[in-house]
Amino acid sequence: MVGSLAGLVRIVAVTSIVLGLAVTSPGPVLAASTLTVTTTADSLPPCAPSSLSLRCAIAQANADGSGDTIAFNIPSTSPGCSGTPVVCAIRPVAALPTVTASSTTINGFSQPGSKPNANPLRAGINAVIVIRLDGNRAGAGVDGLTLAGSWTIVRGLSITGFRTASSPSGQISGGSGIALVGSNHVVQGNFLGLAPNGTTVGPNLYAGVNVFSSVGKETIGGSMPPAANVISGNGSCSFGDCLGFGVYVNTGSGTVIAGNAIGTTASGTAARET
Repeated sequence: MVGSLAGLVRIVAVTSIVLGLAVTSPGPVLAASTLTVTTTADSLPPCAPSSLSLRCAIAQANADGSGDTIAFNIPSTSPGCSGTPVVCAIRPVAALPTVTASSTTINGFSQPGSKPNANPLRAGINAVIVIRLDGNRAGAGVDGLTLAGSWTIVRGLSITGFRTASSPSGQISGGSGIALVGSNHVVQGNFLGLAPNGTTVGPNLYAGVNVFSSVGKETIGGSMPPAANVISGNGSCSFGDCLGFGVYVNTGSGTVIAGNAIGTTASGTAARET
């Protein structure tokens, strides 16, 4: 997405946990299909169910139009899966499709071995995230996920490494972990700019979340422990000039940012500038 300084809301680096506020939950999600991602490969449609990529799952959810859940059940032996707990990294080679369907849920916590945060925010975030969406192969000017339509929920992902591009006129595009377009999206329980270990920085070079062209309420975080995001380490510096935002709100007067750890590790014990 394109960024500008107009209407800027910048969430700066802090070394303490941001306390939660009550937020309103979205409307009911329509019952439809569950599309289960079973591979780390960035396969193009059509995909067999036994080898369903995230790219194919988003394309199918868009074709279905409303109410799908994108879940994960990637075998631990798959290429790109390693470590203890086993983390599976999805590395797209180009921009993923924009999520245009309404009432879509992308649920990283469906992957075996993951669990949402259960701690109060002051105690640090103990979520176990085992699905990583990494942009190091996607090229410049790409966002991790772009949410159009309405009522999309993204939870349980680590999103890192998405890079910006600059036009000759100086306009910046891409480089956000999640870009919000449309209305009433919910971003909860993610690590944006941090690897799944909650410590290692993997910066998205523009923002953790870019509320770029919202026409309604967007919710980033929430009042309950599972809703807390960690948004840290995003941005880049060159010759002492730094650009990068935890959350950038270009338009979206109803945006709620609450109950997140911003500018820290997941434990909240060390700073990770954003």
